[in-house]
Amino acid sequence: MGARLQISAGVVQDGTRLGVGGGEAHCDGAEHEWQASGSLRLTQGIHPGPALAEAQLNEVHFSGLMPRSIETVAEDRQEIRVIGHQ
Repeated sequence: MGARLQISAGVVQDGTRLGVGGGEAHCDGAEHEWQASGSLRLTQGIHPGPALAEAQLNEVHFSGLMPRSIETVAEDRQEIRVIGHQ
């Protein structure tokens, strides 16, 4: 096995980080939109208001079936506003 690309996303607010999604990325040379969402129901530290969204694209190198190393090849951060739903 060679390497695989994985994407992960999270929200950071007041010292709490909530992972909101992830998955494997397939590189075909084209740009693709990716979205993630999460529930605030069980996360007391995340609340409606300003926060920071983070996304990373990681290249995972394997030795046989085991990951040998993980290299972050791209990352982005953006200020967002968390919106609560009733």
